[in-house]
Amino acid sequence: MEIKVNVEEGVKTLVIEHRNGQALPLKEPVKIDINGTITAPGTFWEQRKQLYTAENPLDVKKCHALIDRRKRTIHLICDETNAYNAEVKGTIKVNPDLLEFGFNTVKRRTCKDAALFFKMNAHLFDSKEDCMKLVSQFKDLKYRITHEIEMSDDRKGNTTDKMVSRLNGIKLADSFNLNAPIFDGEENVKFRVEIELDVRDTEIEVLLVSQEYDEILKTKTDEIINRETLRLTDVVCLEV
Repeated sequence: MEIKVNVEEGVKTLVIEHRNGQALPLKEPVKIDINGTITAPGTFWEQRKQLYTAENPLDVKKCHALIDRRKRTIHLICDETNAYNAEVKGTIKVNPDLLEFGFNTVKRRTCKDAALFFKMNAHLFDSKEDCMKLVSQFKDLKYRITHEIEMSDDRKGNTTDKMVSRLNGIKLADSFNLNAPIFDGEENVKFRVEIELDVRDTEIEVLLVSQEYDEILKTKTDEIINRETLRLTDVVCLEV
């Protein structure tokens, strides 16, 4: 094996090291594909921009971001024409604890289930005292309704009518306040939840409705998307 070495003027010492064995196998470049919270694209962009210099500039013309407000996502793509480019997708994640409440959906609970659910989620209430009052209310309501059915069933199909009459005479809380982050990683927000009761045969079902929740969901989504888009300086941002 012949080795040719060019030595520049002024070099006094030249060390040539020869090793036996096999070279490391060549590997394909690794594509960067990251899925994170909504702050991920902005953080990635701000940190990576600092690594580039005048000798090694960042070509922002090959970067763009896709903004999807309906899906609550920002998708940053760097070096877009390269198959091994960097893609960072950030998503606004709705607080899963709040999703369990089933606001403004067909989700229903029996009085017993509602009492247990409220008790297990007392940490989300603006007032734990109000939460425990609701728990007691629905436990008591379950008992009183069951008792009235047993006493008023005349075997002539009048059971449900009797129960409705008794229910209308019971004083119940019709709403409560929660104080919790709407989205993961965001600040707590206080909002009102209304309680609706639906009588079905011999059972009362509880539904939860919150217009404020829906309004905050929409408003906060726009605020967060706008805030994070501003961090992507010099990047072409496209609404999709």
